[in-house]
Amino acid sequence: MEKRRFEDVFPKLKEDLSLSKILPFFYAESMVFNEDRTLIHVHTVIDRMVPYEDVRRVEALLKDLYCNEISAVIRLEEFYDLPETYTLETILQGYRDGILKQLSGGRPSLERVLNSASITADDDSVLFSVEDSLFTASYMKQWTEDLKSILHTRFSKNVRVVPEIRKAKKRIHTTEEMLNVVRITEKTEEKSDGAEEKDDPFMNVGRRSASPAGLRKGANKKGSVRRFEPKDPNIVYGRAFSDEPRLLNSFQPNEEGSMTLHAEITAVNVTPLKNGEKTILLLDLTDRTDSISAKIFVPNESLNKMQEKLQPGTTIRIKGSALMDAFEKELVLQNIVGIYLAEPLPENVRTDTAKYKRVELHCHTKMSRVDAIASAKDLVNRAKAWGHKALAITDHGGVYAFPEAYKASRDSGVKILYGMEGYLVDDTVDAVLHPSGLPLSSPTVIFDLETTGLSPVKNRIIEIGAVKIDHFQIVDRFSCFVDPEVPIPLEIEVKTHVSDEMVKGAPTIDAALPSFMNFVEGCALVAHNASFDVGFIKENARRLNVPFPENVTVIDTLSLSRRVLTKLSHFRLDQVAKELGVMIENHHRAVFDAECTVGIYLKLIGRMGLTGDDTFMTLKERSLPTAESIRKLHSSHIILIAKNETGRVNLYRLCSEASLDYFHEKPLSPRSVIQKYREGLIVGSACSEGELYEAVLNGASEEEIARIVNFYDYLEVQPVQNNDY
Repeated sequence: MEKRRFEDVFPKLKEDLSLSKILPFFYAESMVFNEDRTLIHVHTVIDRMVPYEDVRRVEALLKDLYCNEISAVIRLEEFYDLPETYTLETILQGYRDGILKQLSGGRPSLERVLNSASITADDDSVLFSVEDSLFTASYMKQWTEDLKSILHTRFSKNVRVVPEIRKAKKRIHTTEEMLNVVRITEKTEEKSDGAEEKDDPFMNVGRRSASPAGLRKGANKKGSVRRFEPKDPNIVYGRAFSDEPRLLNSFQPNEEGSMTLHAEITAVNVTPLKNGEKTILLLDLTDRTDSISAKIFVPNESLNKMQEKLQPGTTIRIKGSALMDAFEKELVLQNIVGIYLAEPLPENVRTDTAKYKRVELHCHTKMSRVDAIASAKDLVNRAKAWGHKALAITDHGGVYAFPEAYKASRDSGVKILYGMEGYLVDDTVDAVLHPSGLPLSSPTVIFDLETTGLSPVKNRIIEIGAVKIDHFQIVDRFSCFVDPEVPIPLEIEVKTHVSDEMVKGAPTIDAALPSFMNFVEGCALVAHNASFDVGFIKENARRLNVPFPENVTVIDTLSLSRRVLTKLSHFRLDQVAKELGVMIENHHRAVFDAECTVGIYLKLIGRMGLTGDDTFMTLKERSLPTAESIRKLHSSHIILIAKNETGRVNLYRLCSEASLDYFHEKPLSPRSVIQKYREGLIVGSACSEGELYEAVLNGASEEEIARIVNFYDYLEVQPVQNNDY
C-alpha cells in the first residue's frame, strides 16, 4: 500500500481534537492481516519524535473506533523516519521514556527498576546502565537484546549495546534475597471470587499460601476454609517467626519482596467478599519512619476474634511479602506469614546531633495558608530541644504568629527572628529601556523570534521576523529561518509550525545575526515580552562576538499593555491583539507576530494620547506602573527578616501595603516598595519559588543571574526533598 496520511486512511481519528497536533506526522505504509484476519498490523511511519505514550494513545483510539466495525484487533508497528539532525544521542534523549516503557513490558515492578537506567550514546555504541536490584541481573541480558532491537526496528540504528549493572545507592540485595523472590513466585490460593483482578504475573511475586501452625488437616486444599487455632496466645494470625524486623525507611522506594515489621496499627478497614465466606482485613501500619498497609483474607468465623486483637493503637510484629496491589495501586504487605502482638514502639524523638547548630531562617507556622500545621510554640520548643539558639518565623504574607512566638521565646530562651515570606513582584522593569529624546516617529524595528525553548543559553533561534517603520509607516521587512543545527522539538514544531525541513539549508545563527543587526542599526527596538527576544539576541551576539548597542532604546509592548489595558487579566500577544482589534495571522510565526506587534504598538501609543512628536522619554514617563498594573505581574517568593526595631516596623509596613494596596489573590510586595522600606531588613532569595531559582531553571544568562543575586543579602539553598510538595 502507498504511504498515506493517517487522517486519510482512518478519517474517524479527526474527531478527536486532542490528536490534531500529532496526527499530521503519522503515515500508514501498509496493513497486514494474520491468517484468520483477527489481527491487523498497521506499519506506521512517523516523521517526528512523537512520544511513545502518544503513539499508544493513537493505537488505543483506533481500536475504539474501528475494531468493532472490522471485527479485528488493530496494532501499530511504528517506525521513525526522522530528519538528519537527529543523532543517536538526540534519539536516546527524546525516546528514553518510550524505550523504558517497552523494556518493562508495562510491569510496574520493572518500571521502578528501570527508572534508574542511564542510556547514553558513545559513537556507534550505546551504554545501558541500570542500578542493581532484586531483578536487574535476571533481566539484564533480555533488556540489552530488546534495546538493540528497538533501536534497529524503530530507528534503523544498528548499534552495539554495552550493559552495565552499577552499585545501588542504598543497598544491594543479597543472594538469599534473590532466592527468596524465586521461592515465593508461586501463585497464591488467596484469590477469591473477583476480589482481586488478574494482573501482571510479575506483580504476583510472593503470593503463596501460608501454612500457619495450628491449621486443621486439609486446610490448604483448594476450596477449604482455614481455621486459626494458634498455640501461642500472642499469635493473632498464622505462625510464629524469628525474623528480625526492619524499619520501613530502610527499604528502597517501592521495593518488593519479603518484609518483617514491628509496627503500630493506625486504622482497620473491613471489606466483605461476594462469596460470603471471607472478608478482606486491611491494616494501616506505621513504624514511625514510614507507613504501609497489610491485606489479609480472613474466614468470617475468625473475623471477630482477629478484630478484637487488631485494633488501632495495637502494636504487632508482622511478616509477609510487599507487593504492588492492583486495587490499592500501591505497595501492600500481602501473603501474611504471621502476626503476633508485640511491645509498643519506642518513642522516636528526632534529635540534632550537629556540632555547630544552625539557625533556621525559613520556617512556617499554621498561620501560613495551607502550608504548615505546627504552632509557633511547637516550633520554638523543638528548636529548644535541638539546642538551637534562634529561629526565624517567616509565614506567607503575614505576621500573625508573632505574639505566640514572642511568648514562646520568653518562656524558652530561644531568640525569635521576626520575618515574613513575601510575594515579590518586579515593578522596576521598565516598559521603555534607555529612552532617548528622539521623537516616536523615528525609525523603529518591531521584531519577534521563534526559538527551540525558553533559555537563551541552552536553546537556539529558529526564525527571525522584523518590520521597520519610519514616521509610523512600514518601510522595510526582515524575515529568515535560522538552522539551529539541532532537531526542533515536537512541541515547538506544533506551536510554531516551523519544521526541520523548513530550516534545512537556512543560514546558521553566525550568518543570520549579523544580517539582522545591520537591519536594526540606528533604530529603536520593539517586542512583545522584549526581555525574552532581546535576551536571545544579546546572548547570541555575545557568543559570536557581534556588537550589540548598549544604549539602544527597547520598548516592551507586554508592559505597555499592562499599563494601558487595565481590564485584561492576561497579556499574551493574541489576547492583546484581540482587545485592540489587531489582526493576527499564523500566530507563533516570527514574521507574522512582528506584523501584529506593529499594530499593537501603534494602537497603544494612540490610547496613551501620544503622537509622533512626543519622545521615547515621554513614553517612558507615561508607562510607569500603577497599583492596578502591578497587581497583574508574576510573583516570586522572597524572605524578609527584621534585624532591629526599625526593620520590625518596616516589615509591618510592607505587610500592610501588600494586603491593602497590592492584594491580588495574595498580598504582593513590589520591589520598589521593598527598596523603600529596606532599612533594618535582611533580604533572602527564598526557595525554589524564588526569582533566583526560577532564573537558573529557565536558563537565564549569567548577566541576568548576577543582577538578581546582587539584590539579596543572602542566598537560600535548601535540600532537594523540600521540593517534593
